[in-house]
Order: sequence, then structure tokens, then C-alpha cells
Amino acid sequence: MTHFDYNAENTIKLLIREDIVKANRVAWGFIGRTGSWWKGFERIAIAEEVRHAVNCDFCQRRQLALSPYSMVGEHRSQGILPDMIVDAIHRIVTDSGRITEKWIDTLDQAGFSRGHYVELLSIVVMVFNVDTFHFALGLPLEPLPKADTRPPTGYVPSGLMNGQSWVPMLSKKSAGVAERDLYADVPKATNVLRALSCIPDAVRCQRYMENRYYLEPKYVLRASSNGGRALSRAQIEWIASRVSLQNACFYCSSSHSMLLQINGEITGEKISVNQLADGLSTATKNSFVQEATLQTAKQEHAPALPDADLLTEYVDAVLLRKDGLPDMREKMNRTLGPKALVDAAALIASFQRMNRIANATGVRLDSEVNLMSQEVQSNLNLTQLSSAHTTHTPSSLGASLLGRFRPLLFKMLNRAGD
Repeated sequence: MTHFDYNAENTIKLLIREDIVKANRVAWGFIGRTGSWWKGFERIAIAEEVRHAVNCDFCQRRQLALSPYSMVGEHRSQGILPDMIVDAIHRIVTDSGRITEKWIDTLDQAGFSRGHYVELLSIVVMVFNVDTFHFALGLPLEPLPKADTRPPTGYVPSGLMNGQSWVPMLSKKSAGVAERDLYADVPKATNVLRALSCIPDAVRCQRYMENRYYLEPKYVLRASSNGGRALSRAQIEWIASRVSLQNACFYCSSSHSMLLQINGEITGEKISVNQLADGLSTATKNSFVQEATLQTAKQEHAPALPDADLLTEYVDAVLLRKDGLPDMREKMNRTLGPKALVDAAALIASFQRMNRIANATGVRLDSEVNLMSQEVQSNLNLTQLSSAHTTHTPSSLGASLLGRFRPLLFKMLNRAGD
């Protein structure tokens, strides 16, 4: 365990897991190295621009617009990167739920290939992950690494395939020898794990972080296991789902609200996923296709899990950068303890990364998850999110059958892991 004496307010003694500290070092090593398409100084400039985007006045106004593509203005920027690239970074950071394939095509037409775009995205999300973790705990941001001086490699992995997203991806079967390690520990690589695979080192970095900020793959489908974290599995999935909803991410909202619901089925606790939609931000509401969508999601609530309101308030204080965040940290620390506070901050940071990967690449929700998450998609009106349009609606018969046997399936998976 690594000890940071106190947070910014000198009120909470924080205990940061050593594996998170190592993950942050891995992320900084990835950012500092020259990649396939961007020079070292450009990669650091991209990282710096992420920090400008967080406080960009124009981005804040654009988030509130019904159409982000109707807004004209200038970003708060350092002036090193082309305006189009600055805009791309700011969109990914502040409004990823409304990114479209047509907009990505404009980058391609301007000479920035899909490879450029995915490498850019990977840098943005790694920086935003680490920065969010520090911000959530009241810690100063880490100085960015020094730029690598070597030229870009231009490396393109063999076996890239189109069809499941807006960017080419490797599957477990199509990956060449040099990329066989990317998914070696999973029976099937989900689309979001594959999303950055035209930049293989980005997948290696993101998977290293995911295993430490969220859960290792062996625990994910064991929906009653918390992987040794200081939070229960239901609390873990509640945080993941709330972050994903606030970020208007159809892929992760569907996946993790489903896992939350399954946790309740396995443990016998009735958990209301509908409460996840309470009090979403104006920017999130603008990511729904229909203005009335959120009103139809307000169904009568069954009892939620313990401390659901507290977790929701903490998530929102971090994501919306509320003035009351220091008080929320104190409340989390008093109620759940310092280890749980750190784990909650890590989860928020992790899904700041994962949501943007899913939103900005347009990955389709995997067919099995799509089938099993139909109930939560309906309860939360997730199909009305702008980010949902790349995923096809499954047959009602298939969803009904799989939904009926879902509790049994996951109970078997949990027993197999014991």
C-alpha cells in the first residue's frame, strides 16, 4: 500500500493501492513514448490539451446546445496543434456521447487517418483517467512525462477488420503473432476491448489500467464477486452505471446496469436500476434523441442498494466538478472508509476512460450483452441515447429466452469461480 499523507484539504489520509500507482506509471510511459502516427512532442501536446478542455468555456456552451455541430467558436487552447485536432480532443473530453462517424470522416478527409484518430483517442483517455483519479481525491495532477524524440513508426498491425465500429479492429482470431498477447486472458474479446487495437500498445496500456482500476476479467462475469475491492460488487456496478449514464455511453450503461441487476438476482437483493437515471445533467439529457425520454424512465423505485444516494452524489460531484466535492469526499470517507473512497475514485476514473473509448469509436454492443440487457435498456430508455444508433435491436424472442435463463447462467459462473 502506498500512502499519500493527506488530500488537498489536509483532512483525509489517503491509502492508494500500489497497483493503481503502477497503472498510472504505465499510462505515463505510454503517453511519453512515440507512437505509430504522432511525434513525441505532439503526444505531450495532446495530453496538455486534455487539461485545457476540462475548463474550456466554448465546450461548456456546446454541451448545452441541442446540436454540438451547430456551434461555432474557439477553444481555450495552447496553440500547438491544428485547430481540427484541438477540436477533436475537446469533443472526446467534453461531449463524446454525440460524436458521429460522419464527423470522424472529416478528420480522415483532412489527412488524419483512423490510425491517427485512435492513437489520439488513446492518449486522451489515459490522461483523463489518471487526472480524474487525482481530481476525485483532491490530489495535485501529475506532471506530464517528457516527450520521446524518436520518429513515429507508422506501424499497422496485420488482421485489422471493419464492421463492428467506426474504426478498424483486431479480433482474437485475426490478430497476428505480434498481437496475440492482447486478448490472451479472455475467452472472447469484447468490442470495447478491441476498440483501440489498430494501436496495439494502446490496448496493452488500457487493459493494464482496466484490470487495476475496475476488475480483472476473471471477476467481471462473476457478478457477485468484488475482486477484493473495498466496495461491494453492487456498489462497483452502481458507480460504473452512473458514470456511464452521465457520459451518455450506451455501451457501458447497458453492460454495467445489467451486471448490477444480475448481482441483485444472484444475491436476492432487489436493486432498482431506474434510480440511476435520477438527476442527470442537462448535457446528458441533450444526448437523448427525445426530450421526453427521461420522464418516461421515472418509474416507481424499488429499494436501491445501501448508500446508493451517496455514491451517486460523489460521482456527480466529480464528473460535474461541483464546488461541494470536498464535502462529498469527507462524507464518503466517514461513511464507507478511506479504502472505499479510493476505490470509488478509481472506478469513476476508469469509466471516464472506457465511456470515451466506446462513444468515440462507435463500437456495437456485443450481441450476448445486447440480448441480456434488454430490460435495463428499456427501463432506462438507453436506446434513445445518441450513442445507441450503431447497435441493432435484437429479436424479442431471443431476448426473452436469454433473460429467463440469465440468473441461472450467472449463478453457474459464480459457482465455477469459487
